[in-house]
Amino acid sequence: MSRNNNLKVLNLAVAVVAILRASDHDCVVAGGAARDSAHDVSFKDVDIIVRSADIGLYSLLQLIGFTCYEDNEYQNEEDCGRIRSVWKNQGLEGIDVIVYNHDMFKSLEDCVLHGFDCNMNQYVMLTDIPDSWSIMTLHRGEKVVKLLRDDVSIKRMERLVEVAERIGWDSTELQQCVTETKEREDRVPTFG
Repeated sequence: MSRNNNLKVLNLAVAVVAILRASDHDCVVAGGAARDSAHDVSFKDVDIIVRSADIGLYSLLQLIGFTCYEDNEYQNEEDCGRIRSVWKNQGLEGIDVIVYNHDMFKSLEDCVLHGFDCNMNQYVMLTDIPDSWSIMTLHRGEKVVKLLRDDVSIKRMERLVEVAERIGWDSTELQQCVTETKEREDRVPTFG
């Protein structure tokens, strides 16, 4: 996505956040777009993180054109229910609304600190004023990629290595993990 397009998508995401907050939903732009904006590089998409138990949230998302997306990279069988649902809007391409399980996380900060798969994604946009976002990192430390969950797929790890190289983070440990995981998978016998 180009930088001009990035700004347009961020402005649209901020508008979606404002709509959700006006209906008392706890939400924030967080993850890759916030991280990449902090490093002044183009991003793939914008994730809006929502922590809500309100069933009215789903009706509101549908009202503003979002649909629940069943086949997504955020949920898998080992996920333990940390994410309730992921929503996309065809008209607002590049914006995902990710609804976290409010029972597992006490706050949005808790979602970012304990719900994300990698420390490199622990960034949030703090303000809603277009063109003047304040970005805060919650990764707490050196710029060395660390996985925060055990259920990260090889495909996802490889993507994280690419991102780390693009923004100047050390991914040596993660690359080692990818290599070891691939070697283990190659040794597993297949039957049939």
